[in-house]
Amino acid sequence: MIKTLLSENKKIEVLPIGLGANAIGGYNIFNNIEDDKGKKTLHHALEKGINFIDTAFRYGNGHSEELIGEVLKEHNREQVVIATKGAHRLTPSGIIMDGSPAYLRETLENSLRRLKTDYIDLFYLHYPDKNIPISESIGALETFRQEGKIRYIGVSNVTPTQLKEANQNHSINALQYRYSLIERDAEDQLLPYCIKHNISFIPYGPLSYGLLGGKYTPDTVFQGNDWRARLDVLKGKQFIHNLQRVEQLKIIANKKNTSTAALSLAWLLSQQGIDIVIPGAKSPEQVSDHLLALEVSLTNQDLDEINAIFNNPIYSKK
Repeated sequence: MIKTLLSENKKIEVLPIGLGANAIGGYNIFNNIEDDKGKKTLHHALEKGINFIDTAFRYGNGHSEELIGEVLKEHNREQVVIATKGAHRLTPSGIIMDGSPAYLRETLENSLRRLKTDYIDLFYLHYPDKNIPISESIGALETFRQEGKIRYIGVSNVTPTQLKEANQNHSINALQYRYSLIERDAEDQLLPYCIKHNISFIPYGPLSYGLLGGKYTPDTVFQGNDWRARLDVLKGKQFIHNLQRVEQLKIIANKKNTSTAALSLAWLLSQQGIDIVIPGAKSPEQVSDHLLALEVSLTNQDLDEINAIFNNPIYSKK
């Protein structure tokens, strides 16, 4: 099952299940990240046919890209679609967003070096810089595209207004934004805009940061620098309510003889405008579980039952 992504000219083809690499080298995002396990996870994904890897400078402040670069030496680079992101800049006083053309060039060149490649398939502006017009940042990425250093341009974490400004010259090929059964605000404006303007919508957090994997309990606590501790969907009463909904989802997953993670990913892939999902994984076993989504067939009745649990309308392909 191969999908065409990013181009009217059908230049990029991907398996609908990709790999989000924030847990590969993302020592500043998760606790107890092991480089060797991260590389084994990536090798496993590539060996299983996954050919879209999503990373960013911010995932380990470059370390994720370094590990991916090491692994890719043992695989055919031309058969792998690499997406990465830039805008975070480290300063003595902390992290800031820098969307200036000069810094975007610097961060791109550093990403190329760490990934051990001379081009990046999809380069995102990770977050807009509030001090620089987003059109100026995108203009810089357009220059990099003309130079052959990137193939396609993406934006992430933008408002509908910012997306329209970024795309005023029809430069945007992809949008990455949160989207899952639990977080569905993208359905209001962002996803319809992408569908209308032929922009690939690539959801992040497709499993709501592990919640839809069905392993969390009311006693689950995220320790230390784990970024999930800051997420509203994993806090307090909202967390408990979401756990109750996941328990209902398990009933449907059991009927379909699959996991809640695979069912949740299959639901996303049934939505209009979604050609690929990029769940994160900390182990080869999680990668294999995510790939089960490709074996899940959802009827309209299945979709109605799932949506009844999460009490939201859908944009269905059916």
